[in-house]
Parts: sequence; structure tokens; C-alpha cells
Amino acid sequence: MKNNFYITVTDVKNYAYCPKIIYFTHVLHLQEPKTEAMELGSQKHDETLITPLLKTLKTKKLLKNINLTSKTLKITGKLDYLAITKFGEYIPIEIKWSEPTPKGKPKRDHKLQLATYAILAEENYKTTIKR
Repeated sequence: MKNNFYITVTDVKNYAYCPKIIYFTHVLHLQEPKTEAMELGSQKHDETLITPLLKTLKTKKLLKNINLTSKTLKITGKLDYLAITKFGEYIPIEIKWSEPTPKGKPKRDHKLQLATYAILAEENYKTTIKR
């Protein structure tokens, strides 16, 4: 029997935050109660939030809500944005609503989520993600 189980990019993020979340969701089938930040994050993202970034990157094309899957790695997810610059560079963008860290740096679980999207984008678009 073939196992067609794919883990999600959210599973990767959740595991990085707290491995028990995976046990609760996939073994016990319990769902985490939605927080205010989760509600904000699940609402449609406003492109104006990233407009200054898009100008800085010299974005030629912006893809939105891209479903990405790796048959090799058995990982799937939906990336918020994929910017394609005028130089042909692909840059994944994920919007996050959260409290800032003490040093103002991205949270570890968010960085791992974006890195996973970068790996998926590389495979799906046959490119190298540099940033």
C-alpha cells in the first residue's frame, strides 16, 4: 500500500514552535483555538503592506496564493506571494501578524516556514532562491 501522506508547511512551522502541536493535531485530532493573531493572519492579505518591498526588489511580476508541492519531499503548502524581479530572481514572501521579538528579528518558526516555501518554490519553478 502506497502512503500518499504529505506534511504541510504549517506542520513544519508548528513543529519548530512546539513539537507537541503535531501530536495534538495529527494523533489526537485536536485543533488549536484561533487567536486574534491567527484570525488576522487568515484574512485576505493586503498587498499594500508589501508595496514598498516590491519597489525595492524591482518586482516585475507578483504571484499570489501559490499552491506548492514537492512529490520528492512529500511537503505541500500555500505561499502568500512570490515576487519575480526584473532580473528573473524569485523571492518568496510570507505575511505574518505577531508580536515582535525582543531583538526585532523574525521568529525561528517563521524563518523555517519561509525556508520550506523557498525549497518548494525552487523545485516547482526550477530556480534557485537566494533570499
